[in-house]
Amino acid sequence: MSFRPRENSSGARGRRGVDNQQQEKSSANRPDPDVERRFLGVLSDHCSSVYFVKTLEGFVHNLNSPLQILWMRSEQMQQDLSVLQDAIRRDDHEEIVTVSERMTQRFDSFMKGFDQLNESLQFLTRDLLGKERCEIGDVDVNDAIRDVLFLLKADMFFKHRVDVRSITAEELPRVRGRHSDFCVMLLHLIQNALDAMAQSESRILTIETVSRGNEVLVRVKDTGVGIAAEDAPRIFAP
Repeated sequence: MSFRPRENSSGARGRRGVDNQQQEKSSANRPDPDVERRFLGVLSDHCSSVYFVKTLEGFVHNLNSPLQILWMRSEQMQQDLSVLQDAIRRDDHEEIVTVSERMTQRFDSFMKGFDQLNESLQFLTRDLLGKERCEIGDVDVNDAIRDVLFLLKADMFFKHRVDVRSITAEELPRVRGRHSDFCVMLLHLIQNALDAMAQSESRILTIETVSRGNEVLVRVKDTGVGIAAEDAPRIFAP
């Protein structure tokens, strides 16, 4: 018969107690998956709400521009019509031709305003009133890119001072998620690119989509200042 020394037995129990305490502490520090999922859901809903407000602001701005064009051109065409009627009464052939050509140009601008207005109204029905775009489903990434680029037309820096080059692959596989979430992600990426190019002489924004089997790769490139070498290792740190 052999006997285990008392102090060894006590030491083993002590080690087991320490191990158990460490496991309990580790479990306590581990985030609750349900809480984490709920938090991510709330964060996603918040981002979608912010995007909705941004979309509404962009829509109002993009709607205002074609309405101004239509109003201005309608007044000009009304004035030209009076001049044309007077020229016809005077049988002034040269004036008739001049006014007619000017009215043709203004009519083309008038129709362009209608096209812009129609584009804005389509954006309204497609994004602001499209409930399915706020629900989880199969997302066309190219479609999300088009929506974000249209929205950014409300940004004067983006509209007038940035050369946008969109290179989208055809027949991309659909990606599971929410359309609004993809728009939020793309909007942040592009906004970061615009901020980086604020002081650049060359402002070229390139957005490219590539199909890789069942996956979709999105590349957003800019000609901005870039990331400092000392900051590069920490760009994905929380």
